[in-house]
Order: sequence, then C-alpha cells, then structure tokens
Amino acid sequence: MGLGQNIRRHRVGQGLTLEQLSERSGVDIGTISALENRDSVRSKYASAIARGLGLTVEELENEIGRAHV
Repeated sequence: MGLGQNIRRHRVGQGLTLEQLSERSGVDIGTISALENRDSVRSKYASAIARGLGLTVEELENEIGRAHV
C-alpha cells in the first residue's frame, strides 16, 4: 500500500473529509486529493499530513500504522 492509499485509509477511518484534513494539516485540498489518487511513495507534504492525522510520518508510511479503521 502506498502513501496515498494510507492517507485515504487514515482520513476515512477518522471520519475526516478532504477539507477537514486540509484545515488540520495546512495542505491544499487539491494536493491531498492528488496524493490519494496518484498514490505516490513519498511527498514533501507527508509530514504535515501525518500531523493532521495525529500520526508520525513513519506510521503514515507504514501499511499497518495506527489504523483507525
């Protein structure tokens, strides 16, 4: 599972919309959406998004992480 899939899994598992995660992380909605859809391996936004999800970058990048689903 790539970064984008993990972002979506944690976001949806926490019941967050793209807008809510954007507000929490300071990362533009379009950027988060593109990351989720493109499912890249790394991103310069990973740290901010992880913070917005209450995770470390390592937890976000890990397939298992602290799954909220």
